[in-house]
Amino acid sequence: PPPPPEPAPVDTVAYVPETPRPMSVLWWDHHTAQQNVRPEDPSTALASETKLDNALEGYIEGTVHLPVDGRWLLQYYIGGPAFDRNAPDSSKFPTESVGEPDAMDSMTIEINGETAVHHNNADLQGHKKFISQTIEGQTVRFKFSFTSAHPLRRLHPFVATGQLTLLRDRNPAPQISTPTGEFKGVAVNTCDGKALRPRAKVSNGYTKNIWRVQQEANLMIFQGSTLVMTVPLDKGKFKLQVPAGRYTCVATMPQYYSFYDDDCDITAAKKKFLRVAMSPMLNPGTARIVLQWGAKPRDLDSYLLVPHKNPSAPECEVQFRNKKCHSGVVRLDVDAVRGYGPETISLDDFHAGKYQFRVNHYGARGNGAKLRLAHATVALYTEDSTKHWELQKQQGFIDKDNWYVFVLDGATKQIQTCTPQTCTTV
Repeated sequence: PPPPPEPAPVDTVAYVPETPRPMSVLWWDHHTAQQNVRPEDPSTALASETKLDNALEGYIEGTVHLPVDGRWLLQYYIGGPAFDRNAPDSSKFPTESVGEPDAMDSMTIEINGETAVHHNNADLQGHKKFISQTIEGQTVRFKFSFTSAHPLRRLHPFVATGQLTLLRDRNPAPQISTPTGEFKGVAVNTCDGKALRPRAKVSNGYTKNIWRVQQEANLMIFQGSTLVMTVPLDKGKFKLQVPAGRYTCVATMPQYYSFYDDDCDITAAKKKFLRVAMSPMLNPGTARIVLQWGAKPRDLDSYLLVPHKNPSAPECEVQFRNKKCHSGVVRLDVDAVRGYGPETISLDDFHAGKYQFRVNHYGARGNGAKLRLAHATVALYTEDSTKHWELQKQQGFIDKDNWYVFVLDGATKQIQTCTPQTCTTV
């Protein structure tokens, strides 16, 4: 398809009243020119890695405009498949069965004047190499150039979707003199529930205890786009006095998607607890669902109805009594029973059919009154975006003691918020 038109220049924006959510960056959506480069499948929403097509060289370049002038954090990863003759025919990453990739295949990445060259050597094949870069201003200009010894797309390395997170605008921190409240909490890994304290071993979303935490999470408090303060963490935890006010909390960490909570208000002389749930960056073609809520109810449960590969076979439902479907292709990673969450379901592949997600208040016996007060949120992480639903904003619908949140079409990867017409009640 032809490239989209060059975006019009954006006037400098000094402040926005709503803290910008972390932005997913699908490079293809922002390209202004390309040759022999395209996403994995432009018609499939969950296959967005950008790589050289069936050619020996090519490039893609473009511009991303940001909603406010300031300092941003860009995070993404690059990767390449490793050869495994026993890998399934459909497998593209971390392994493929087509042939041996060439270690001299290269990607030259240019972003806002910084240039790096990466080769598809043994360190990259079958692995994700995570890259972080600080962006100053309101524009990201990128160019990715690829060369290969083989004109076979399946063997080529790729650039995954990026994420841009605001670190601060240009305004000084506001002077807030209101009485204070206690703000405490912990940063945790969504895939095993473990605290993210330096040197701890945690899950990468696919293998237990394979990552060692390198540093504390960077937790920030915002009013609009202006940074109010950075919260110091010690061994993954924090506790401090914060002036009362309406805030948004944002957290970043290498190798993880950024955390965002626009209901991070502090009340004078009261205590606020926050569980900062950090989700590891996904492999291509996979997805993750994360449920969080407040102190009460103590136990909310995630339910994902999963279609069978054989359309005539019965559906499977992942939940706390049945933690795996299809030999673990879909699984419940974390079952939280003491409030807050996170409760996490991972999907390593998709079949054609309807995936329906709901939240149940355990033990409510059909009464949804307490569920309505749970301040529950659901995040659906895919390789190309993060979608959010909030119960307090009446996104989805409640029937008895169930909150019906979204439905995903396994063939088209299209996602719809549940309505009584689109989602089946139990």
